Parts: sequence; C-alpha cells; structure tokens
Amino acid sequence: MDTEITASKPLKIDTTFNTRDLGGYKTKDGKTTKMRAFLRSDLPAQITDYSKKVLLDYGVRCVVDLRSLAEVNSMPNPLRSIPEIDYYLLPMLDQTTSQGFNGKMPDHMGTVYIDLLNNSQINFGKMFHIFAQHKDTTNLFNCTAGKDRTGVTAMLLLNLAGVDSETILVDYEVTESNMHTVFEKQKVMIKEKYGIDVPDSVFSSERFQMEMAIDYLERKWGDAEKYLLDAAVSEEDIRIVKSMLVD
Repeated sequence: MDTEITASKPLKIDTTFNTRDLGGYKTKDGKTTKMRAFLRSDLPAQITDYSKKVLLDYGVRCVVDLRSLAEVNSMPNPLRSIPEIDYYLLPMLDQTTSQGFNGKMPDHMGTVYIDLLNNSQINFGKMFHIFAQHKDTTNLFNCTAGKDRTGVTAMLLLNLAGVDSETILVDYEVTESNMHTVFEKQKVMIKEKYGIDVPDSVFSSERFQMEMAIDYLERKWGDAEKYLLDAAVSEEDIRIVKSMLVD
C-alpha cells in the first residue's frame, strides 16, 4: 500500500505563511531529506523580534532573496539587517510580481518556470554555490509568495536529493492553500492600485505547472545535477549540497 505524501507544515512566524522546511521527504533510495538545512519561504515583509529569534534559533544564517531590484527597493527584506545572517540578492524575473504586474500576464506559470530554468541558470548556479558555502547552517530562500521562483529552487534541491516528482509536486501544490488569504488581498490591492485584473492562474499552484518544469528539466538536461553542472556549479559544491540534503 502506498504511503500518503504530506507536505511540510509552515513554521509559526509572524507575517509569513509559507516558510517551510525541505526536510522530512523520502528519497527514491529510501533515505529522508534532512531538517534544518533548507527553508523555502514567502517574503517576511514585516517581522517581529520574536520571529527573528525563531529563525535564528532554527539555525538560519544565510538568506537568498530571489526578488527583482524593484521588488526589493519597494519592500526590503528585514532579514537583511540581522547581523548574524548573511544576505544575498539574486534577482530573477517571474513576469508577474517582479514586473509590478505591468507586463503581459502569462496564461499559466508553467511557461514562466521554463523561462526561469533557461534565463536564470547562471543565478541558480550562483545560489547553489552560496548554499555550499553555508553547509553548516540553515539556508532560507525566498521570493514574494514563496511559490514560483522559490518553487523552482525547491524543485531543483529536491530533485538533486533524489526525491521523486510526486513528492516535489505535493510540496509545490500546498503553497496555494497556505497563501490563499494573502493572494485574495493581493488581487484586490492590484485591482485598486493598478486597475489590473490578475488571472487566477498567476496565484495558482496547480501541479501541472510544476510538472511542465520538471518535464522540461528532464528532457533538456536529464536532472538537477546535470543542470547545475551546466550552470558552472562545481562537482564539489554539488557534493556538498547533496550532503546537506541527505546523509
């Protein structure tokens, strides 16, 4: 009988709803991904001293922010100001949030994820090098909602760890329910501020969207390891990140 796959639960942190550990997932060879190695997250736009302490106590010492310069200037990441945390900005464009919802809206996010794999490969490579430099800490990576740019990053990490596609999709799908209240408020705000009706698909995390990215990754590169090697990530850095993910 197949065991039901359950997505990781969000940490209890003020003003974030989708800060989740990539640990606890089974790999194809029967191992389990390590806890406190990687946190995927939405943006902690405002954060209390209590939540800062929660993250520091959890082990977070490295934060990689995947938002565009415009997003960062509009809403700085408060984790950047914590002395104990090394903060890195690696801007990636998602055709929606990163452009202030002013561009042409995609029909669905699957094509955006494929564009990210193609057009942000260098920055994905830089990110995994950063991860390898912080092998003894918890690495947090975020965009705005923790769904798209963060979702592709989580997919690459879990694929590298040897986690199967079904588990990766379950991890991806739960974002929509975690962020539902926030997304509803964003829709109203964008309509009032910009006069733009954002398609529901932009806020969706239906599995077919990430399936497109996984299928494309496998067709073009084979797997995350080959993708990262093609992004100039060293074999040693890949070995280190793998060891961070699983024993």
